[in-house]
Amino acid sequence: MSNSEKKQNASIVWFEIPADNVERAKKFYGDLFGWKIERLPGTQEYWHIDTGGADDTPDGALNRRHSRWRAKGA
Repeated sequence: MSNSEKKQNASIVWFEIPADNVERAKKFYGDLFGWKIERLPGTQEYWHIDTGGADDTPDGALNRRHSRWRAKGA
């Protein structure tokens, strides 16, 4: 297979984590993975997750889970 025929594997470039308790989630993921999580200026409920990797590693966001996202009875 020539270089022009090679297919690139799919990559994760961005992810989002909804949380009922943002402060608890920030502590959990920060402690577990060493992520830096900072609120984005000008947003109400959105925090940037810096995973600490090189430019080709995914970053993401943490946001407050809205009640409409919760399963009934949860």
